[in-house]
Amino acid sequence: MSQPSIMLIDDDRWYADAVVANLREDYTVTWCSGAQMAIEAIDQSPPQAIVLDMLMPGGNGSVFLQELQSYTDTAMIPVILCSSIDFMPQAATLQAYGVRHVFDKAKLDFSELRATLATCVASEKVSHAL
Repeated sequence: MSQPSIMLIDDDRWYADAVVANLREDYTVTWCSGAQMAIEAIDQSPPQAIVLDMLMPGGNGSVFLQELQSYTDTAMIPVILCSSIDFMPQAATLQAYGVRHVFDKAKLDFSELRATLATCVASEKVSHAL
């Protein structure tokens, strides 16, 4: 059985390497350093969940979320925000964009991220089965 596919969208290479190293045992992780690269990668192979940084050059996380929600085939992909920003939109706004959980990047506990991803991937499998 193949591993669930996760997409990590973050412009910080050091941080991305740490996330990939902590998730690769349980997930196939595709890393994209920006929103445009991620959209192109999703067109080729949609992931079962996305871990998204909000602050990136060349298209921030908000722009990416809007793009993701504009297509029926990508709108259902669960998104986990993992960012270091002081201001975060309200939970109801984030939920409308498919965001399932928000983590503070500076305080990220990888076991919590894995548990959240497991829940998201499981719910994604159920929604595709319906």
